Amino acid sequence: MKKQKIYYVLFLLLGCTNPVDDLEIGEPFSQQEAVIDDWELRRVHHIDELDLNKPYTDLTELFTASAASLVIDESTFTYTQSSGPNFLDTSGSWEFDDEDFPEYMILNSGTQVRLGAPARSANDSLILVFERKCEEKTVSSYEYLFIRK
Repeated sequence: MKKQKIYYVLFLLLGCTNPVDDLEIGEPFSQQEAVIDDWELRRVHHIDELDLNKPYTDLTELFTASAASLVIDESTFTYTQSSGPNFLDTSGSWEFDDEDFPEYMILNSGTQVRLGAPARSANDSLILVFERKCEEKTVSSYEYLFIRK
């Protein structure tokens, strides 16, 4: 039995000595350039942040009873939504909280929406999360899923 264990350990050690080829990570991309486009609202989920075991509530029909869209250019945005509550600003300026590693998109120098996933030009989706807070603690959030037009 000891011989089998020794052979097994030797096999594992020898199998792990193969060098890994250097992998290229590719060119860096700009998340700011990735969000510049015309977007259509496809899904809205309400999430109770105090009870993460509780499933989300799908509010898509409430928010998208008629077309809702987001148009983003280099420094301004326009959001149109004709049904449901509107938690986002309708138009104005925008910027990221950090140009290299953004976590939040700041609308009109005040309203913050969290990026639900990194924005990439290759992706056809943009996830923005509007957080409702009470005494600096997030109690609920609305996750907006936008698809490129």
